[in-house]
Amino acid sequence: MPLFDLLLIACGCLGHVAIWSALTNRMHGFVVARKRIWMGRLAICTLNTGIPVLWAASYIRHPQLISDPGSSWPATVSFVYWAACAFFAVRTVAAWWVQQRPGRATTSPRIESNHTEVIDLQHDLDRPLARSTKAKLLARVPRNEIFDLATNVKTIRLRRLPSALDGLTITHLSDLHISKHMEPAFYELIVERANQFGSDLVLITGDLIDGAQQIDLTVRVLGQLQANLGVYYIFGNHEIRLATADIATLDRKLEHAGLIHLVGSWCQIDVCDEPVILAGNSLPWYGLAPDMDGCSAEDPPGGPLRILLSHSPDQINWARTHQFDLMLAGHTHGGQVRFPLVGPILCPSRYGGKYAAGVFDLPPTLLHVVRGVSGVTPLRFHCRPELTQLVLRM
Repeated sequence: MPLFDLLLIACGCLGHVAIWSALTNRMHGFVVARKRIWMGRLAICTLNTGIPVLWAASYIRHPQLISDPGSSWPATVSFVYWAACAFFAVRTVAAWWVQQRPGRATTSPRIESNHTEVIDLQHDLDRPLARSTKAKLLARVPRNEIFDLATNVKTIRLRRLPSALDGLTITHLSDLHISKHMEPAFYELIVERANQFGSDLVLITGDLIDGAQQIDLTVRVLGQLQANLGVYYIFGNHEIRLATADIATLDRKLEHAGLIHLVGSWCQIDVCDEPVILAGNSLPWYGLAPDMDGCSAEDPPGGPLRILLSHSPDQINWARTHQFDLMLAGHTHGGQVRFPLVGPILCPSRYGGKYAAGVFDLPPTLLHVVRGVSGVTPLRFHCRPELTQLVLRM
């Protein structure tokens, strides 16, 4: 095989996978029915594997597909497609190299410190935390990290933090996906660890529940969360799978348990005599964006501190436009499967893996994306479930 053909095929295969992975990621950034999501995944998986197989069979029979692309229209189409894939592969590798190049900061300069402790939730328990057959089978996969909870204490500096709020603590919890896959003890352990932070606020950024059958369990588990200034939550893309009546029941019961609903709304709380704005944005799946026109723009300079709960990091531009100081998001699960150096391949966001997890300084907003604690597929590699306390500093 000529060297040019070999290089084009190698780059083309890499670009082919990158293109269809990018389409998969971005598909999850829009409101798509669950059935269509699965149909889309199946179609993309079929094309991702089928196109190279069909092309390889054609190349074996007709090597001129590359060496003589003008010999026929199939050869021309094939050459153009693989050339485009090769270009996309070079672009992808170049972007990766820029991110990984020596001397580039791997963490946001706004992170003052980050203390992480990994806890084996299954350790010392006399019964497995996996409940469903699917979860039990996947829990046996070597190096699966679904029960290795990373508890982080991150000290972050905000540009605009009143001195009275210096040291304010927030527990960021997301993507519990309370379902039949795990025993109730799994979620209870998560809440127990969250309470051990002793934070001033607990903010939950969506995907609380995966089915109406778990409403009572969800309320019982989340009702145990404790915070001096309250526990606030929004919904994510998985809550839209519940019937309207079930959502209303869940909301009512959570409110009775002491949690505060923020989907498409905002409220002002007073912390040490300083106003703080908390808002919730579950777009594009649930509700509307909160109307921020009524927020004060007076003292302190720029108005009160603004904190946004957003299910997806895709709402970062909305947060920046509305002058939020801190935005908390989940949804991506960090990709769940991360490869050394490369990072996540599949990450449900319009930005792909750009904001998969971590702290991102996007003035005037500091974005924190947490990896979440569970998911519909109990499988994680190099991407532990995560529970985080944020300590705000000036």
